[in-house]
Amino acid sequence: MQILLLWNDCSANRIVKFSVEYSIEGDLLNVFDVVPIEVKLLDLRWGTVVTQMAVRSSKTYELVRSRFLATDGLKSLVDKIAERHHLSVINR
Repeated sequence: MQILLLWNDCSANRIVKFSVEYSIEGDLLNVFDVVPIEVKLLDLRWGTVVTQMAVRSSKTYELVRSRFLATDGLKSLVDKIAERHHLSVINR
């Protein structure tokens, strides 16, 4: 299965769109891949999007993905998928 996820990286003033590949087998949620596909940079003063760009280079891919995984992004992702499928999160 696939889901698109928006993640608000407040410390870097950006919103990142991810494509997430996952499966559900019984009570087990398996996340296979988390791929950043688009970044929107925000103007803090006005709360508007200054620019948006596709994630094309491997350097940008790794930077955004590692930042997501280092924060609570993965926890948030699991919670959203579980909510979508009416699952309970017991262990991370």
